[in-house]
Amino acid sequence: MPLSSESLDVVFSFSVFTHLSARDQMAWLKDLARLLRPDGLAIISIHTTDSIDSKMKRSLEWTQRALPSLEREGFYFTNYSKTGMATLNDETLAKSMARYGYSVQTEPQVRRVWGEFFELLEFTELAFRRHQTLVVLRKR
Repeated sequence: MPLSSESLDVVFSFSVFTHLSARDQMAWLKDLARLLRPDGLAIISIHTTDSIDSKMKRSLEWTQRALPSLEREGFYFTNYSKTGMATLNDETLAKSMARYGYSVQTEPQVRRVWGEFFELLEFTELAFRRHQTLVVLRKR
């Protein structure tokens, strides 16, 4: 972001991290840590296993790919073209959207990975519309 370092007290991100790969989440977290003043707060929503609807939980992708990845790494990402949630006929749009999808993560993964930059203050499952989990962080 084209803002000065340590220029913000609070950042609020709703339904952004729910669509980013682990690599893209790290890039965003690094930049948010750069932008926040010491002790600044980041309020972020994520998807956890409780966010997943029953249709996806019955899918082959969930049982064969998502669950093992969540158990191993605490994180799962699939781009939208693989989920069938979005069909992209335009090749240029499809390439730009390849990094955008659906991510699910666990609290231990958030503590471990995001803890490099932030102290976890709150982790409230399904706080937003009974679908997204609230994560409140303080810059270290």
